[in-house]
Amino acid sequence: MEEHIVTNELKAEPKVAGKVFISTFYFLLFYGVVFYNMRIFVHGSLMVPYAIFTVVTGIFLTTPSLFNRKRKMYQSIFLLLKRSKVVYRPVPNISADRKREILLERYKGEQ
Repeated sequence: MEEHIVTNELKAEPKVAGKVFISTFYFLLFYGVVFYNMRIFVHGSLMVPYAIFTVVTGIFLTTPSLFNRKRKMYQSIFLLLKRSKVVYRPVPNISADRKREILLERYKGEQ
């Protein structure tokens, strides 16, 4: 009897061009419009650094998050700001950290 693997749900986000997802494209479009309109508040001699800062920040915000691989950095920052302060946060396991330190000391002692 043959076994078949069946996919329950195939979730693929549409792409605009190459590796750029449509949600990233819309975010960059909104981001660009906002910062383009804010250029009137920047002195003329600072326009080049402002443009460089805007591009670098836009690229940073659209990179995958370090803490949540399924989200972009701007989504992670939004969730961080929106999160509830009342929710329980686990305390780090100090005994596991101590065991790691002991193992490292033993390893250094053997060399």
